[in-house]
Amino acid sequence: MKKITIYLFSFLFFCGLINASLVDDEDESDEYSDENLEDKRYMTNVKSTNPWIRYKASFYSREETKDNMPASGLRAATLKESIKGLGLLQVSVDPKQIPLYSRFKVKLWDGWTIVPAIALDLGPTKLIDILVDNITEAINYGIKTVQVQIIEN
Repeated sequence: MKKITIYLFSFLFFCGLINASLVDDEDESDEYSDENLEDKRYMTNVKSTNPWIRYKASFYSREETKDNMPASGLRAATLKESIKGLGLLQVSVDPKQIPLYSRFKVKLWDGWTIVPAIALDLGPTKLIDILVDNITEAINYGIKTVQVQIIEN
């Protein structure tokens, strides 16, 4: 039962649905230390041998979806929130190319900003759809070329 609880906690934590203050301070193991969870959550120190793959990115907002839940039933951060380090970026993907619930890094169109992301919604083929704060922001971004590196399926 404890193992299931840990996996559930980890999943909710990685998705940004609970925050680090809920971590039990009595657990001294390295595997579940606050520092380790933070690194895994935001993938700041995660190395991957997977290649960077170019995708066209479009943008959508909660306003457009009338605040409906994504296909996964979970929500994550918008682009601005993710850039600020407030959670994993919510991205819609074609599940034939990027499996639902995959964690990955998105290198933005500026070529150097990298944000951690999670595939939580189903989107169009051959491009990814990035969650932003509002419709105006989505329109202003238009279509951009980004790179994606899968960390974990």
